[in-house]
Amino acid sequence: MLRKVRESGLRRWRTALVVLLVLVFASFQQIQAQSAQQTGDSSVGKELFEGTIRFENGGPPCLACHSVAGIGALGGGALGPDLTNAYANFGRDAIDVILATTPFPTMQPIFDEQPLTEEEQSHLAVFLEQAPLTERAAASVGQLALLGLAGATILLLLVRFRWSRRVIDVRKPMLARSRARIERSKLARGEPQNTTLETERR
Repeated sequence: MLRKVRESGLRRWRTALVVLLVLVFASFQQIQAQSAQQTGDSSVGKELFEGTIRFENGGPPCLACHSVAGIGALGGGALGPDLTNAYANFGRDAIDVILATTPFPTMQPIFDEQPLTEEEQSHLAVFLEQAPLTERAAASVGQLALLGLAGATILLLLVRFRWSRRVIDVRKPMLARSRARIERSKLARGEPQNTTLETERR
């Protein structure tokens, strides 16, 4: 009887141990999956986003259509939305799905045949996660100011050139009429003098 009780207790311990091992293994796999999901290099993601590193399957860089804070002097394309707060708005799971499936109508024709690799997706996801923390560099702000100043200068020069041509085109007939009046006035003043000279000769 005592032996049966001991065997029953051992079986229970063995069952509990197996269950415990299964739970530990499952949690370990979950931790591994989460850490695998979080792998990726933000700096590589930034270079992929900008196009400094080409996508393996030849897709265009994200910067062609999207912008993110701290990227470039002009910020990026305007066809797609600004992705600075994409991670905060959608979360990692949704970002992973979007990068894997590119479900939007403007992206499908491009990325259906040139999909992102899993590694590229991870790098971009980590980059988008850190995007709201990235501030535009002071050099980029200076570049933007210089570009704005250069653009304004070129615009003013073009306006000045065009306006001066317009003024010349408008003034030409006015100057011609004025010169004609002056010539007529000189002739009118010269005619009496000529008449007097002819009278004196006679």
